Amino acid sequence: MISSSFFPPLTIIITYGLKSWLECLCRAILIEGPRQIPEFIAAYCDELLEFRERLTSHDIQNIV
Repeated sequence: MISSSFFPPLTIIITYGLKSWLECLCRAILIEGPRQIPEFIAAYCDELLEFRERLTSHDIQNIV
């Protein structure tokens, strides 16, 4: 049965830098090929945060 109501496409607003972060994270996962992806993501984020703390004057989106 065809629905009589129309739902327009959902628009999602992505926060600044999230798209770049996801692209880099996925690339790192494909390159490294970790067995435990959740642990890899945690380590990746820890390293990224440490790197950001050392380079406070740079934009994180440009660093990633």
